[in-house]
Amino acid sequence: MVATAPTTGKDVAGPTAGAAGGGIGTDAQSTAPTAGPVTAAGTAPGEVKSETGVGSGGQAATEGGGNGEGQRGSGRGPGNIAITTPQNGFTLSPDDAPIVVVRGNVDDPEINRIWLTANNRRIEVRVRDGKFYYPLVVVDPTTKISAELPTSAGRRTETITVHAAPNAPTTGVVVIDWGEEKPIGTVDMGVTWRARADRLDSQNMKLFAKTAKLPDDIPVSAFYLRNLQAGVYTFMLSYKGLGGGTPFTPRFFLTSPGVPTARDMKPVTLAGSGSMAAVRVLLPHAVLWDQDEWFTGRSEASDSITKFRDDGTTWIERKGR
Repeated sequence: MVATAPTTGKDVAGPTAGAAGGGIGTDAQSTAPTAGPVTAAGTAPGEVKSETGVGSGGQAATEGGGNGEGQRGSGRGPGNIAITTPQNGFTLSPDDAPIVVVRGNVDDPEINRIWLTANNRRIEVRVRDGKFYYPLVVVDPTTKISAELPTSAGRRTETITVHAAPNAPTTGVVVIDWGEEKPIGTVDMGVTWRARADRLDSQNMKLFAKTAKLPDDIPVSAFYLRNLQAGVYTFMLSYKGLGGGTPFTPRFFLTSPGVPTARDMKPVTLAGSGSMAAVRVLLPHAVLWDQDEWFTGRSEASDSITKFRDDGTTWIERKGR
């Protein structure tokens, strides 16, 4: 597929999950299989929402202790490429957000894009003034990362390895890619969970989504929720004071030991203040509400839409929400 690349990168692994829209970003992508375990029985479905609101707290995304020298590239041809952070062998702590900031340098001033590989994910990342960065969600227990120049010489860095936190719980991560720069205004993320996908009258529980604090030079907002279990999770983005026509691309990630998932959603444009459902996901299937190709049929009532699958899976949502 050919599309305009977002500022921080596009994931090109896996099948599409929806048609491309306006603004920045690409068609939705996925590395998710159709089913798999989520969390052990009895685990809470996330962190309960505090009375003071959602989206506060959380941990800074780590840069992995790079020393500025990096893993140099190999191959013939002009220029070189290096990953400067994170360090090879870096391991996230249990308190870290499941994100590492990958940074690097490119010697050739003519290069404006590089390819970043993280296990089976291949991500196109923009280069500016000889530097690139990407906030990489660590979806697997072990992730092997390398960067490559998009030239016939094919210079590539040595592979570095990053490890998720030991015994990390299944975590849902929503990344908002703002494109060129973060907008004026504020955004927050709330989450609701219900155990029954096939019933709208199933009790909805409000949960606490943490904010991953990214470096100021990265125009991305990120939120995460740990200890996910079977049921429907709706990630609600609230926004206030956004300028007219603010575009962004939501991305959803599900980390191991559930079903490792990386998906780009449809680009969205917002203005002013309000709220919207950024992501709806059904576990343990790791399927998104907009992932129509996963379902085998649908029906509509006056106030609801039902999607179903031949294996008996049924998911219903209200219209306009």
